[in-house]
Amino acid sequence: MSDSNPESSELIRAREIDAVIDRAKIHENAVRYVQSVDRLDYELMMSTYWPDSTDDHGNFQGTGPEWCEFVCGMRSNLVRTHHIVGNFLADIDGPRAKVELYFRGIAIFKSEVEGTPDGELHTAGRYKDLYERRGSEWKILRRTVTWDWSRPVTADPDWSWLREGEGQFGDWAPDDPIYQEW
Repeated sequence: MSDSNPESSELIRAREIDAVIDRAKIHENAVRYVQSVDRLDYELMMSTYWPDSTDDHGNFQGTGPEWCEFVCGMRSNLVRTHHIVGNFLADIDGPRAKVELYFRGIAIFKSEVEGTPDGELHTAGRYKDLYERRGSEWKILRRTVTWDWSRPVTADPDWSWLREGEGQFGDWAPDDPIYQEW
């Protein structure tokens, strides 16, 4: 069956392409967010939220900018963090999108007792986000974190395959290798 109105099929195709581009922009923003957390890069993290956004991580409820300050304020307690995002769904309706994004995170906390191993916290959950497009930019307007599991892990000081300081390790902004010349 052929479409008797080729203009309508072109408009449908254009809307489909716009939706693919919008989803790519939303996903890129989500990846930028986890990168900013792992580098404690305040400016990059702030660029993922609208100034009037809100964030509810369960143990924190406030504005998006307040969350960015809170996370970056933990620098003195952290060795490093590592986040990965996975399953991604975005239901786009005009300038807003309901987004569910799965994540896994690891935070390595500095030991409070010298000579004892650092502690790790392994977590997994989902970001339930409301994104908003302003102009051509998509950013987080409202975030709620759903935690699926969380486990503290004790580091094994005898594991020697790759010790801290051997090889190239990640670091906070601007010292991380990603900020260096390619």
